[in-house]
Amino acid sequence: MDQQMLIAEIQRKKQGFKIANEQRVRELKARTHEHWLKSLPYVFKVRESDPYLFQEAADIQKTLSASGLDFCFIGGVALQMWGEVRQTKDIDIQIH
Repeated sequence: MDQQMLIAEIQRKKQGFKIANEQRVRELKARTHEHWLKSLPYVFKVRESDPYLFQEAADIQKTLSASGLDFCFIGGVALQMWGEVRQTKDIDIQIH
C-alpha cells in the first residue's frame, strides 16, 4: 500500500470513529433519568463489580443530596453508570 492510500485509509477510519462517537454522545444526552435507573441492574450484572461499592455510592449520593451539595460522580463509577466498561475499587466525587 502506498503512502497516499494509507493516509486515505487512516482518514476514513478517523471519520468513522468521529461519526460513531457523535452518535454515542447524542444517545447518552437523550437518556432520561428513568431510563438510566432502569438500566442500572444490567450495568451491574455485566460489569460484576463489588456490589458494596455501588451501595456505598448510593449512600453517599443520598447524604450529599440531603445536605444540599452540588456534586457528581466521576471516574470508574460514573463510567459504569453510562455503560462504559471500567473496573474500579473506589468512588470519585466532584463537589462543586
